[in-house]
Amino acid sequence: MYIKNVNIFAQKGEVFMDNIYFTKEEFNKLWNKLEYLGGSSEGTCKRLNNKETMKYLDGPYVSLNEEQILMFKDIKNKTYLFPYKILYINNEIMGYITRYSSGKNLIEVPRDTIRFDKLIGGSEVVEKDTHKLSDKGILTYDILFNILYKNGVFHIIDTCDYEFVDKDSKKLYRGNIKLFNYSLLEFLVKDRFYKFVFTSKELSELYKEAENGESIISFLEMLRQRLSEYCDKDVKVVRDAKKAITLCHKSVYPEYF
Repeated sequence: MYIKNVNIFAQKGEVFMDNIYFTKEEFNKLWNKLEYLGGSSEGTCKRLNNKETMKYLDGPYVSLNEEQILMFKDIKNKTYLFPYKILYINNEIMGYITRYSSGKNLIEVPRDTIRFDKLIGGSEVVEKDTHKLSDKGILTYDILFNILYKNGVFHIIDTCDYEFVDKDSKKLYRGNIKLFNYSLLEFLVKDRFYKFVFTSKELSELYKEAENGESIISFLEMLRQRLSEYCDKDVKVVRDAKKAITLCHKSVYPEYF
C-alpha cells in the first residue's frame, strides 16, 4: 500500500517547512501500511505515494544531522535522488523523503532483458547529471549497490554521505563517474562478456578507459556493434548475444543463472 494523496500524509503528521513531525504512534500507524521497497545498513525504504519514498533511519550506526540530509535538496537533476524533507519522530531525526523511483536495484535486474539502446541513453543522462554535480564541487560516495534501473532510467540513492569538496571539476567528475562506470561494467560485462571483451584489443582499451573515468558510451556502443557482427544479427537485447556469452560468475553483483 502507498498513500495516494499527499494531503492525507500531511494530516498524519505536522509539516513545517522541510520538516515533518510524528509521534511514535502516528508514525507506526502510517509506516505499517506502506509498501516495502528495500533496506540497507542505514535503514528501510517504503513507498509513501506515487511520487515520494520515505526512508526510516532505523540502522544501528546511523547519525545524520539536518545539514547533511538537506545539503543537496535544491540541486535539480534526473539521476541523483536527494532528500528534501526530514522526518522527525518524537522530535528526533529518524528519516527523510526523496523522489520515488520504480526502478530495481541493479542486483535484482535480469541482465538478459537489458536493451542496449535504453542502457546507452540512460548512461548519457547519468553522465550529464554527474557533470552538474561535479561542476558544483560535489563528491559522490558508495554508488555500487545504490543504483536503481528500469527501462533506460537510472536513479542513484543513499546520497547523505556526499560532500562539497575543493577540487578541480574535471578531476572530480572522473572520480565520480568512475564509480558509476565500475558498477555498470560489473553488472553488464563481468558475468557474461568478460572473455569476449578482453579478446578484443579495441574493446578492452575502451573498457579500461571507462574504468578510469572516461565516458562509458563509446564502450557500450562498440560492444553492441561487435556483438552484432559476431552473432551475425542486430543485437538489441543482451539475450540476443547468447553466442558470445561466457558465464563466469566474476561480478560483484551475484546472479543465479
